[in-house]
Amino acid sequence: MKLTSFCTALVLIASLSDAAIINVPADQPTIQAGINATNDFDTVLVAPGTYSGDGNRDIDLLGKSVYLKGGGEYGSDVIIQCGGTDLDEHIGIWIHAGEDSNTVVDGFTITGAYKLLLPMPGFYGAIHCDGTSPKIINCTVSDNAHHGIAAFNNGNPMITGCRVERNLNGIRVGRVPMFSGASARIVRTLVLDNDSCGIQLFDHGDHYIENCLIGNNGVDGIFKFVDMPKILPDNPAGQDSYVSNTIAFGNGRYGLSNYWVGEMYVECSDSWGNDSANYLGVQGAAGDVQGNLSADPLFCFADTGNYYIRDNSPCAPANNSCGVQIGPFGVKCSCCTGPRGNVNMSQYETPDLSDLSMLIGYLTMNPRPILQCPTEANMNGVGVIDISDLSALILYLTFWYIPISCPTY
Repeated sequence: MKLTSFCTALVLIASLSDAAIINVPADQPTIQAGINATNDFDTVLVAPGTYSGDGNRDIDLLGKSVYLKGGGEYGSDVIIQCGGTDLDEHIGIWIHAGEDSNTVVDGFTITGAYKLLLPMPGFYGAIHCDGTSPKIINCTVSDNAHHGIAAFNNGNPMITGCRVERNLNGIRVGRVPMFSGASARIVRTLVLDNDSCGIQLFDHGDHYIENCLIGNNGVDGIFKFVDMPKILPDNPAGQDSYVSNTIAFGNGRYGLSNYWVGEMYVECSDSWGNDSANYLGVQGAAGDVQGNLSADPLFCFADTGNYYIRDNSPCAPANNSCGVQIGPFGVKCSCCTGPRGNVNMSQYETPDLSDLSMLIGYLTMNPRPILQCPTEANMNGVGVIDISDLSALILYLTFWYIPISCPTY
């Protein structure tokens, strides 16, 4: 047994050492031509630019273990323009020939896909995984006529660090053929502004959604629908969908929803500001022992697409009972905007006696009142808020102490 494993490892090392890099368009004129020229474990490196037309859409990875590499944050440097219409249907990348986790798509923007008809009406994604399990990394999948990313027929893709936005649906997992199921692991991915649902989970499979941001979708943030019961023993708590450390906000119906038979287990997540309800039919609603919330995430500047969080956000590790980062982004701005001391966060930023009164109450009352911005009360910027901060505020009000500035990020 050990000898067999050792020999397998040697074969893999030898394969990797022989791996080639094929440059598009320097070595091959189109992305498909680059794929055609590869052997397993080769890399197809696509230069920055916009790629369209035959050979640069409906890209078939041919069952190969290849690394298809674009570039830029969320694939901003390499754009696949599918150019699909109702009379001329096209998608971006078709992964259907047994590809596994050794097949990687990294760093592309895929847009303009339209494929609703044959052979499977209504079930295509701009990236389409049919019974396959690739890794999809650092991509933007946007402005496509149906699903952004789709996985069917017992596939199990891993989607990491992507943006899936302004499609009809964001990500769809399962449902073709009926009850066949599919799995997916979706990590640190933004699923925003899709016309219908952000993430749809149909039928059975292992669904893991971790540190994602799912917001402003037309219907549900996550919509799970299972027709027939099935318990999967390798999932936490025996559930077949597991959502953790995820923010769902501003969706048109429910934040996190589970219909009919299946189970969705949710922990350390924040579902807030969704039109009909924040949680529906899930195990783990706000305020229970799973550490879930229904609170404003306090993004830095959501209106400009900045979904980093403020230092007083309930999604920051220091401010939630799980002690974890909720959502894909950490703290990058402060609720504190001037010299510290505006404890009551009044419109008059200069500290006064009302701030002193509130800080005394915070240090003496049980339970303690909630501070909108704890950073303002941490006058000396050291450790937790304590009597030394009260002393510093008194000194400031008597002109003996200059408070330190708010933190910058």
